Amino acid sequence: MINLKDYRDNPQRYIKGAADKGVQIDWDRFAQLDEQVRGLKFQLDELNAQRNALSKEIEEKQKAWEEFKDIIMQVKEIKEQIAELEETWGSANSEFELMVLSIPSPASADVPVGTEDDNQVIEYRGEKRTY
Repeated sequence: MINLKDYRDNPQRYIKGAADKGVQIDWDRFAQLDEQVRGLKFQLDELNAQRNALSKEIEEKQKAWEEFKDIIMQVKEIKEQIAELEETWGSANSEFELMVLSIPSPASADVPVGTEDDNQVIEYRGEKRTY
C-alpha cells in the first residue's frame, strides 16, 4: 500500500512509478475519491464530536425536561445525518481503498523502466540448477 501523505506531497512520483510499471490508474478519479473520502471523514468526525458533546449535555440537563427533549431531538437528527454520511463515506472509502491497493510503490531510481520481462539479472549466487 502506498503512503498517502507522501502521495499527496508528491503525486507525480506515484504517477510516474505506476506508468513505469505499466499499471493504468484513473488518477482523476483517485484524486476525486481522496478528496471526497477525506471530506466525508471530516464531516463524520465533526458530527460525532457534536453528538458526544450533546450527549454529555443530556446528562447534565436531565432535570430541565424541556431542554432535555430539545437536546434529544438534536442528537436524533445528528444520528440520522451520521447514518447517511457513513453510508456515502463507506462506499467511497471502499472504492478509494481498492484504488490505493492497486497503485504500486515507485521503483528505485536504478531500476530500468519497463515490464517484468525487461528485468535484468545483476548476479547469480551458487550454481544455476538445470532441470
